[in-house]
Amino acid sequence: MKVLKTPLKTHMISSLRILTKGRMKQSNKQGKFNFLYFFLLTSITGFIACTSSDNPNAKEEKKPGQYLYAKNCSVCHGDDGKKKLGGAKDLSISMLTPQEQEAIINTGKGGMAGFKGILSEDEINQVVIFISGLKSKNKQE
Repeated sequence: MKVLKTPLKTHMISSLRILTKGRMKQSNKQGKFNFLYFFLLTSITGFIACTSSDNPNAKEEKKPGQYLYAKNCSVCHGDDGKKKLGGAKDLSISMLTPQEQEAIINTGKGGMAGFKGILSEDEINQVVIFISGLKSKNKQE
């Protein structure tokens, strides 16, 4: 197997040139190989680029509740708790107790839907712990 000593981008560009310009002396079999080579490289590159880091099984360790918060809360509250989309409260300056936060997550409030029955009690506790970390980040800034 041939070992690539030049960057992947160079190989992709040269394969594209071969496909677009073509070579008159090139056999049909070689042209098909170049097309498949180019297709394979672009597919692999696209797959790697599109791989999401939001995967809960990713090697990067996340704080308890961070994945659940990102999945269910960050759309309105933002990753740092300060987004306030659609009337969402700024969680980084919230004065609510953990019990009050848990109650709001369970039942909802205003435009926010409740998560009772969607998230387990343990998952809701993990989100509350993560939200308290957002408050301590705000104090450090």
